[in-house]
Amino acid sequence: MEPSYQESPVNRKVLALVAVVLALILIAFCYVVFLLLRSKQADRTAQQQVVQTEIPITTVKPTVLFLSIVMKPAAPAPAPTAMTVTTSALWRFISIDDHDIGTFENTGNPNQKLTAKCIDIKRPAPDKGELYELDDSGILKPQSRNKKFQRFKLIARQ
Repeated sequence: MEPSYQESPVNRKVLALVAVVLALILIAFCYVVFLLLRSKQADRTAQQQVVQTEIPITTVKPTVLFLSIVMKPAAPAPAPTAMTVTTSALWRFISIDDHDIGTFENTGNPNQKLTAKCIDIKRPAPDKGELYELDDSGILKPQSRNKKFQRFKLIARQ
């Protein structure tokens, strides 16, 4: 058998009184902590709102210094020069097409070629390698001064 334990009404009142006192102490402790936190927060905002003293700003006129710099004058750019290529006045006949346009190459520089239109269609075409002279008017005439062969008028140089 177990001993039965019965609580007395006095023990219950004491227990209730102790619980109420502990609850009040807990509430008071929380309130004090709340007040401490609030005062620290107020101190922080007060420090941030401190009015800064105004310092008068004096205006200083800037001084401008001019430094002389000695520079070597740039050399003038060389003027563009046209390249002159000496071209021989003698041209070698290469071929003639169906439209009576002949092709010639320079005897001094075979890379220089020109085309010319036949002036004398009724005369016979020259043999390949026949030499022609180019005069100032742009006409190719046979070097042999033979009137037997055709003459050509310059179309364009290539």
